[in-house]
Amino acid sequence: MMKNNIYSIMFIMLIFLSSCGSDDAVQMNNSLVFNFENMVGEVPLVIASQEYERDNGTFTVEELKYYISNVRFLDDDGNLLFSEEESYHLITQNNASNKLNFKITDLPDLQISTVEFSIGVDAEANTKLDNPGDLDPSNNMAWNWDTGYKFVLLEGKFFAAGETDYRGLVFHIGEDSNYKTLQFPVNLNLSEGTEYEIQMKANILGMFNSPNTISFNEVNVAMGGENARKIADNYENEMFSFIQIVNK
Repeated sequence: MMKNNIYSIMFIMLIFLSSCGSDDAVQMNNSLVFNFENMVGEVPLVIASQEYERDNGTFTVEELKYYISNVRFLDDDGNLLFSEEESYHLITQNNASNKLNFKITDLPDLQISTVEFSIGVDAEANTKLDNPGDLDPSNNMAWNWDTGYKFVLLEGKFFAAGETDYRGLVFHIGEDSNYKTLQFPVNLNLSEGTEYEIQMKANILGMFNSPNTISFNEVNVAMGGENARKIADNYENEMFSFIQIVNK
């Protein structure tokens, strides 16, 4: 009789512990897609074939690349809810390929008030070139004359007024001081296996407009120095904006 009672108690305890475990388990089945729409002012960026007006001339874009890194989600009080590990995503638009989005999976239930990410590669990863994934040097974003990465790359052609030939546009912005962190207010509730898409706009004219006006007539190449710093201040200020959240 005693033996049967012991077995009954053990069985009840096992059921109780299993029930508690299932109730307390953190569900990690939500996901978020970040999608970036590259723009020139209010019109979509078209590679190579489309000319855009600027500085009394026209220009084309042959290639645009930039790193979105260290994605984090904050609550209403600014407290950290989630930080993506190994968070480096190379957004690419050129004639060879378009990679304009990335997906973060296995997210817990979250009430997100702020989305934060950085433009570029943080100092720790920027000191080495043996990184995998989007940081692989084969992506042509590593400097070939120094250790580190280009954070933003824009290449194209500028056709100045009154000139018969074009000037090459080469803007390769890197260096730790040009690593910029941005925040965007949102109102997003992740729960019960939801998937949302966060739609962002990247206006390349924002690289050249504010707070520092960069004229292609005066500056068509920047790969460091004062002009690179001014462009970095600009893309921190005006290039990126939040559009909307879509339930997928």
